[in-house]
Amino acid sequence: MNGRRKVCFVIEAMGSFGGEERVTSMIANALCDVYDVTILSLWHIGEPRFPIDGRVRVEYLMVRGEGRIMRMWPRYLTMRLRRRFAARRYDVCVNVDPLLTLDVTPALRGLGARIIEWEHFNYHRTLDMPERIRALETAATHSAAIVTLTRRDLELHRDEGRIPERLLRHIPNPTPYEGDVPSPRGSGLAIAVGRLVLQKDFDRLLRIWATIEAVDDAWELAIVGSGPQRDHLTRLADELGLSRVRFVPATDDVEAWYDRASLLLMTSRYEGFPMVLLEAQSKGLPVVAFDCDTGPAEIIDDGANGYLIPQDDDALFAERTLTLMRSRDLQDRFATAALERSRDHRMAPIRSRWIDLIESVASDPAEPR
Repeated sequence: MNGRRKVCFVIEAMGSFGGEERVTSMIANALCDVYDVTILSLWHIGEPRFPIDGRVRVEYLMVRGEGRIMRMWPRYLTMRLRRRFAARRYDVCVNVDPLLTLDVTPALRGLGARIIEWEHFNYHRTLDMPERIRALETAATHSAAIVTLTRRDLELHRDEGRIPERLLRHIPNPTPYEGDVPSPRGSGLAIAVGRLVLQKDFDRLLRIWATIEAVDDAWELAIVGSGPQRDHLTRLADELGLSRVRFVPATDDVEAWYDRASLLLMTSRYEGFPMVLLEAQSKGLPVVAFDCDTGPAEIIDDGANGYLIPQDDDALFAERTLTLMRSRDLQDRFATAALERSRDHRMAPIRSRWIDLIESVASDPAEPR
């Protein structure tokens, strides 16, 4: 229509409130001055929870009631996608979750669009899920590129997953708080942020905090998030006799909690790319985190802007947290280093890498198989 390339980000549900939805909105907004950008949400469960530039088109493919049709007709989603793709004629489709490639690939066959897989899971978690292995195998033979959020995942996909190196690209996520005022860190408040699910291992955090509170009860812990484990976690906090812990429901204004905090703690069992560490760093917060797969080791410089703790060492996690709690000078040094390190995740260079990738795959005349 206007000669610009048409780029479509395909996502499960843009109305969800999570890291994938946040970063999709950020990248789509950053690219809409160069491309005609559409976010195609498979499900309409509500409007986007994150800001969307007016130049970005947000479209919805299905409503909740169609799930019943999908169960009776397995190819229903592929058919709906193909009808939409044939009408829109995108140049590049970005699958925000590579699992979507199982439907997007056949839906795009013969339409000329190039496919980019945007992998938000870490490699080892993918191996635990047969359907994700099948999706990755499909992506390896039908996609123009596979984007990983960490260098470690790129190496694992290349060396153990046997993905051709020519397909792999490493593009980290940008910080949503670029240029924001750092937290004043004026209160004795440590925070943890995330969905209340097993992955985040807040059980472990509460037990660690019990060790900390027994030694120094001057600080408070706020766990910011909602999820299915809330009742279990509140009961556990009561059983542990914790008096300095509060649970805060998920909020659209999580930045306000970063502004109130002096320290961020993360006890996840695994991550893809932990946005909470990046967000905290961009607000000048020192962090203590377990060195889980994947991401923390690429954000935290141990002993410089935070502490990176071996996964099996709860005692050291508590010790390092207490060390930071007791030293404002150490907090200040870590905060300065955190703000400097956050510059690696400014939008401008990440936007350039996305543009380079889109131009590269869109200019390749090869048709996906």
